[in-house]
Amino acid sequence: GALLVAAQMMASCSIGGLSMDNTRCRSIAAALMVQVGKFWPVLLGTYSAAYNTSAAPVFIRAKVRDVLNYQSTVTDPMLKIDITFPALRDSTTPAGQETSMQMSSRFGELGTSVYVRYDGAVHDCRVDKDCWPGGRVEALSTPGACNVGGTCQPLQFAHYTQAAIPGNNFGTERGFSGWGPGKKYPIVVDGVALEAIIKGESDELVNGDKLRYLEVRANKIMRRLENCDGAGNGAPGIDCETPLSTAYQGHKLSGSPVFASSPMFSTVALEDVAGTNAGHNSSSAYDPLTRISLERCTGNSWCDEGRPEKFRALLKVEPETGFTFEGSIAAQINIRIVPDAIHTNVNDALIPVYWYLVEKKAEEDD
Repeated sequence: GALLVAAQMMASCSIGGLSMDNTRCRSIAAALMVQVGKFWPVLLGTYSAAYNTSAAPVFIRAKVRDVLNYQSTVTDPMLKIDITFPALRDSTTPAGQETSMQMSSRFGELGTSVYVRYDGAVHDCRVDKDCWPGGRVEALSTPGACNVGGTCQPLQFAHYTQAAIPGNNFGTERGFSGWGPGKKYPIVVDGVALEAIIKGESDELVNGDKLRYLEVRANKIMRRLENCDGAGNGAPGIDCETPLSTAYQGHKLSGSPVFASSPMFSTVALEDVAGTNAGHNSSSAYDPLTRISLERCTGNSWCDEGRPEKFRALLKVEPETGFTFEGSIAAQINIRIVPDAIHTNVNDALIPVYWYLVEKKAEEDD
């Protein structure tokens, strides 16, 4: 099933180290599923207990720490393949793959906390099928190794961070113009491109003094929805076959059916949902919440407080310095399951694996 999803999402796939184009991959995957179906009951009977659930092998019961790779992992009992969501994995950035920013007045508005390299690359060629040598993402020697131009338009990492925007104390005597309510600008969060928007201006009391700030929200996910109808030049975008308001992440994970979204698929997390999905007109353009029953936890402060507001990105930016003094942003990671020759009763659906919330807040004395 996962192989069929990879064949649908990617221009190519690999079986046993052999790479092939999309059409051949679909054909072989379908033939394999027919053969597997002949001895599937015996195979499942041998391994089902190891999955610890009656829904094996579509699902597996595992500890959270193992799923998120906290000093351990989960291995598929039948395929002997590690299932990795490295959210809590300890890692060291190799030399040459550092993330770097530019901060200098000579760059003007792009001189305040702007990425110039992300994981060592100035752009990400994996997001555009037209940048893949021979139509194969694995043929890229590095994520940034492509010739930009024509239909090859990778994600450029010249995006702002969440830490700062151009402040009034910089630029001209009156600061940079236009950085007020209504301003939209690009940011990158965990390698995913978003459009942020300054929604308004407000104030709060800090040690008895009024502190003015700009309220910044996530406006939309910058999905790759170019040429979804196939009428233009180049390949359809990698998000053309994804459910609504989601961003495909399998191009970073060997074609795995992994997708990012807002927590609980919340519609309040984005200011411009219509803009997020503009140009998405394929049969896969379904609302994930129409395919599953998703219940939130209850009974403790984490579950019960601040919903649905905690799903919305919020940055409070002091306008004179341009620095963010309070902020939070959340995301959810999902796996897509689809029916195949064996699991004919499985619905095409996104299954949430985990969601996370990153927060920071200055102390009153800061």
